[in-house]
This record gives sequence, C-alpha cells and structure tokens, in this order.
Amino acid sequence: MISKIQEKRIKSLYSKKGRLKNNNFIIEGKRSLLTAIHNGVNIKNIVLNKSFTEKNKNLITYNKYKITVVDDKCFGQLSQVDSPSGILAEAAIPLHSKLNPDFPLVYLDQVSDPGNLGTIIRTCDWFGIKQIGISPNSVEFYNPKVVRSSMGSHFNMKYLGTPSSEDLNKFNLIGADFNKGKDINDISNPKNWALVMGSEASGISKTMNKKISSYVKIERFGKGESLNIGVAMGIVLHRFTN
Repeated sequence: MISKIQEKRIKSLYSKKGRLKNNNFIIEGKRSLLTAIHNGVNIKNIVLNKSFTEKNKNLITYNKYKITVVDDKCFGQLSQVDSPSGILAEAAIPLHSKLNPDFPLVYLDQVSDPGNLGTIIRTCDWFGIKQIGISPNSVEFYNPKVVRSSMGSHFNMKYLGTPSSEDLNKFNLIGADFNKGKDINDISNPKNWALVMGSEASGISKTMNKKISSYVKIERFGKGESLNIGVAMGIVLHRFTN
C-alpha cells in the first residue's frame, strides 16, 4: 500500500519544480534502475506493481531498499509511460565531478527535446564521452523522458551540468554545422576538444558561435533537409574518437 504522501511526492517529480524542491528524480525501468544501483546512485525507495513481482521472483537486488508493492492500476497512475514496466524508483539527483578540461566534452546549445537529449547521452556513453554540458535554456538532464531515453547511460557519466563561460574557455570549442566548416573526414583528431551542437530548429546561438574556434560538417549526398541531432552526434563522435 502506498501512502498519499508518497504518491503525491512521486507525481511531483514529473515537474521541474517538484524535482528542484525534493532534489529527487524518477528512474523507471529495470535496466535503468540496475545501472543506477551499480553506479552508487542514492535510491530513496522503489515501487513495484504486482505483475512485476510475479514475473521477477528473485528481488534480492532490491531488498536493501524500501519497497512498496501496488496493484497495476495504481502503478499506471504513478507512471507516465503508456506501457509501464512495473518498476520505478525515487532517487537523489547525483552530485557529479567538476568539469575536467583534460577529457572531451559534448556541449548542447538550446536543445529542448527530451528524447534527443536522452539519445545523445546514450551515444556519448557508447563512444566513451563522460562529460556533457547544456546551455541554461536546454531541457534538463533529469526530466523523466530524458532519463528513460538514456536507458541508464545517465549513470555512467562523470559530468552532467551547465558549465560557466570560464570553464568552456578551457576547451577547444568545435561547432558542428551543416553549412560551414571542414568535412569531418578531412580533419585530424582534435585535442582538448568540446563538440558544440545546437538544436535542429535554431542551430547554435549567436552567443555561442562567438566562442567557437572552428567548425566541422557532415557532407550531404542526398536531398534531406537535416539530420536528427542524435544521428549527427553519433557520426561526429565516431570520427573524433576513432
């Protein structure tokens, strides 16, 4: 049985205001939660539906946490997923390490789509990039849709935050632009780099463009107007990390 207080608190974490107030966020899905546990994320409590407990008899991994079991209907009211997995947790928003200019950084300028940000986090994790920065007007890292889309890759990151101008100036800022710059196949591997990408709708802001030292582009061979930012990110990171 879930208390009214707990139910209200969980539902509040779907809003930015609620996350800031409680300093907690929602993790939904078995894989994401197991990755969070493996990386030492502070799990406050776990909610399971009855269907999950019937399909997963061995719950020893979760036994050290406070567990609440609810019926499927109640769980559906707690979840924002169309087909809930049956497991979610409240967790404390992690404290990340300071930004380290000795390691690569991906910086996202004005990226507002949660699904895109989650995909980018997964892509960075695949290529071993452990530092991601966002501009103040981007979607936040612990938005539930971002967390779900990242499939647990959130918890493999060393830095997720909004770096200051001073911190950004410690990097060789390279902008990705479809219309200007060198073809990614014609550049040598950059050093001390931060890859800057803007939203598909508006690109990199004028303010950020003033800080960028060079640009790279992905050559277009067809008639497509643009690439999804997550796809473009994967192509550029494959070149930068190769």
